[in-house]
Amino acid sequence: MNIYRGRVLLFHMDLYRMGEEEAEEILGEIEGEGIVLVEWGEKVEWDLFEKASYRITFRVSPDFTREIDVQEV
Repeated sequence: MNIYRGRVLLFHMDLYRMGEEEAEEILGEIEGEGIVLVEWGEKVEWDLFEKASYRITFRVSPDFTREIDVQEV
């Protein structure tokens, strides 16, 4: 996990190599402290968060344009 300090704390987590238990423990500790960006977020239960959560999906189409999909979860 990387922590970026600015006007708002930003936590960037890549859960690819973390187990679900470890990820949930860390996310439970930092919840409410700032903005949490999670890669490979399907490894955790999203009901850990009381605040708004969004799933952002990036895709590259065959013509190499980027598609970004934002859904509230």
